Amino acid sequence: MIKISVHAVTFVAACVVAMGAFSTNAQSVESAKAKGTDSSAQLVSTGHSLFITNCAPCHGAQAQGDDGPNLHKLGLSDDAIASTVTTGVKGEMPSFAKKLKDNDLKAVVAYVHSLQ
Repeated sequence: MIKISVHAVTFVAACVVAMGAFSTNAQSVESAKAKGTDSSAQLVSTGHSLFITNCAPCHGAQAQGDDGPNLHKLGLSDDAIASTVTTGVKGEMPSFAKKLKDNDLKAVVAYVHSLQ
């Protein structure tokens, strides 16, 4: 019988999550490049990093939902997404108005729009 430590299992699970997040970011950046310029791809990449730090704990590393909803194919305007992130949703999602500056907010919105 093979014994596997809890630390080894935790490490492998963290690596799998990180690889999935990297894959999602690469797909989102490629999608942005196909739709526009490299600057939009950079904005999406920055948005992905901010998303992982601020949003993934509730929406999941690949934005497919966890405690928060799946964010793929939302069909919402930039203003609607920005408003939700800024003001939050009472009893469900905190406001990120004090945590994300305007440029950060634009990057997160670009990333959410890039999700397929």
